[in-house]
Amino acid sequence: MNFTNIKASINSKSQSKYLLLLSLLLTLKAIWAIVEISTGYIGLDPDEAQYWTWSQNLAFGFYSKPPGIAWQIWLGCKLFGNTELGVRSFAVLISTLTSLAVYFGAWRANFSARIAFWAAIIFTFSPIGMLGAFAATTDGGFILFWTLATYPILEALEKDEAPNYLLVSLFILCGALFKWPIYLLWVPIIVMSLYYKSLYNKALWSGMALSLMGLLPSIVWNSAHNWPTFRHAFIQTTTTASKSNFWEFFGAQFAVLSPIFFIMLMLGLLEILRLRKTVKKSLVFCTLTTTLILGAFLALSSTKKIQANWALYAYPTSTYIIAWYGLEKINQGIKWLYRGVALSLFMVFILVSIPFIQKYSFLPEKLTPFSINPFRRSMGWQQLKTAFNEVEYNCSENFLFSDSYQLTSLLSFYGPDLKRQYFFNTNNRRKNQFCFWPTMADEKLGKTGYYVWTKKSKDFVQDVDNEVNVVNSKLAPYFEHIELVKTVPLYTVHNKVVKGALIFKCKNYNGKIPKESTDY
Repeated sequence: MNFTNIKASINSKSQSKYLLLLSLLLTLKAIWAIVEISTGYIGLDPDEAQYWTWSQNLAFGFYSKPPGIAWQIWLGCKLFGNTELGVRSFAVLISTLTSLAVYFGAWRANFSARIAFWAAIIFTFSPIGMLGAFAATTDGGFILFWTLATYPILEALEKDEAPNYLLVSLFILCGALFKWPIYLLWVPIIVMSLYYKSLYNKALWSGMALSLMGLLPSIVWNSAHNWPTFRHAFIQTTTTASKSNFWEFFGAQFAVLSPIFFIMLMLGLLEILRLRKTVKKSLVFCTLTTTLILGAFLALSSTKKIQANWALYAYPTSTYIIAWYGLEKINQGIKWLYRGVALSLFMVFILVSIPFIQKYSFLPEKLTPFSINPFRRSMGWQQLKTAFNEVEYNCSENFLFSDSYQLTSLLSFYGPDLKRQYFFNTNNRRKNQFCFWPTMADEKLGKTGYYVWTKKSKDFVQDVDNEVNVVNSKLAPYFEHIELVKTVPLYTVHNKVVKGALIFKCKNYNGKIPKESTDY
């Protein structure tokens, strides 16, 4: 009797069963995400709207990011139109592919099909995986290619052989089209190669060199625009003027992964540290990668403000640690995994329900103030399109502008034109992508424009009179006549307008421009 063949047959059946179940769950999640997006209730975030404006003006690079996200949205809009679904459609696909990549990564690392399944489930139904399925961000493609780039390393460690560094470099190259921190993956790879000699060969260095080709599109664009992306990235990574937020950042990690999963991750890391001489090499690599990323950002958060999403790429490989720890190292671990999934789904359900709870006053105002709405930056923008119809906006004669690049992006998507509008820097804000496109002075001399001002407040109506005076004095040097033509309630909570817009008609633009900002 050939026990090897029998074992292989059992493993194959087990893997097919788990992969089929995972595929079913991923399909259900994708349907949920598409329905959530298609309702249009949670509109685009300002960053998503900004990326959409990039996709309408494709280039090799953009002010603050590589071009991958713009290419992604361009393709989605070609398939589904310039709609929220068009913008976010590939986010659904990328989220699904990342979950499958986690599963097959565990398989490459020679984990059991059960551990591979649970690793994928942890990522899929964590707040990261759920909310990432309907948000068009640079994190999506970045995390997908980060996960894929670990494949050859995990497999090589278990087989005690040299990895395919060509494949690693190609995945890193693709990931660099979304976010440059993917190059940090070379750090744990080099560290591991010092201890596990099978990982080291000359191809490591040629692979690193090849992966740098992912910078080439951005270099081409930046070389023609005085290197703004590199200036911006340098300032963002070196400035320490902002207030530190160590405990806020640390606490946020419980939320993005789910509290139960994050605690299991911490305990799993300690267990691997204790068993470091006997545990699987692939787990050591996952531990090193997770620890380096989280440790680095925790250290940085003690000196400056760090956003919670900046460390998201620590988590795909950390799911192997959580699944391994839950299934092989603690009693009743499977129950804790189920509890972790249940808590994650409950958290996501509460998050996506908050806008409805607020709008229809299902709970008292003290319990659900507007400030706790995680989608407050995305709410209400659909009202703008109706408002411009009511002020007799003429698409061929008029234009829209604002003194914020975020709002200008939203006006571009939610305005009646569905085209790029204008950023007018009266507040001397730092540069942004609109500074590298034709300006009002280039294209709108003598035309009538509509300036839009928005604000979130406890009671928007009370702030209107003061802001009208501010806007008039600010725009007077540039237009013949300015008048408020529309007050637009964007979002109402407990019968109070907490987010609104003012639309001003500005006649006969004289071609003057505010002083150009030198900040990046």
